[in-house]
Amino acid sequence: EANLMSGRRPEVRPPGPPGAIIDASLAAGGDAGAAAQAIASVAYGGADPKALKIYSRAQLKAAETPLFVAIRKAQHNEVKTLLQKDPAQINKRVGPGGAFPLLVACQEGQARCAAQLLHANADVNLAAKDGATALYLACVYGYSDCVGILLSQAALDCNRARSDGITPLFMACQRGHTQIVKELLGKGAAVDQQNNSQTAPLYIACQMGFTEIVAALLDAGADPDLATDNGTTPLYICSQE
Repeated sequence: EANLMSGRRPEVRPPGPPGAIIDASLAAGGDAGAAAQAIASVAYGGADPKALKIYSRAQLKAAETPLFVAIRKAQHNEVKTLLQKDPAQINKRVGPGGAFPLLVACQEGQARCAAQLLHANADVNLAAKDGATALYLACVYGYSDCVGILLSQAALDCNRARSDGITPLFMACQRGHTQIVKELLGKGAAVDQQNNSQTAPLYIACQMGFTEIVAALLDAGADPDLATDNGTTPLYICSQE
C-alpha cells in the first residue's frame, strides 16, 4: 500500500510496442481464450512484435477501399468527394477484421479526417468484428488529438469494450498514455470496469509501474482492493518491490 500511495514503482515487465496488444488479440481470430492468451503474451513480454501486425497497412490493402487510401494519405478533398459519391460507405465495414473509415483514421492518427468523417455522420460507436472501436485504437496508439475529437461527441460510449472486455481506459492505462487516461476519466469512463479476466485499469497501471496514472485512477475513486480472477489485487502488485 505504501508503494501505491507514495508513487514508488513496483517491479514490472515493460509493455510491448505500440499496437502489439490489439494486434495480438486480433490475430487470435475472434477466439476469446486465444485473444486473452495473446494479450497476456504481449503484456508480459512474451511475444515477437515483428510477428504481430493485424490491421497493418499490408492487410488493410487486401480489402482497401479508395476511401481508406484517401484517409491514410490525409487527402481531405478526396475524402469529401468519395463520401459525396457514396455516403453509405462511411459506416461500411470491410475485410476480415471489419475495418471501417473512422477506425482507419484513428489508427493512422489522422485527426482531421476523423473530424471530417464524424461531421459526415460516421457512427462514433461502430466497432470492428472483435469489438474494437475508433476510440479504442486511438487509445492504443496514443493519438490524443483523435481521442479529443471522439470524446467531443455526445453519442460516444467511452466504456464500450472489445470482446475480451478491454476498454479504451484499460488500454490507455496499459500503454502509459497519462493525458488520455485523465481525459477519459474526465468524460466519465468507468474507473473499475474489468476485462474478462477481472483485471481493472488500476491493476494494469500498477503492474506497468505508471505511477501518475495510478494516482489519477485513485483520485477518480478506483478500488485498490479489486481483485482479478486469481485473487490478486493492485495493492498486492505494488507490494512486490
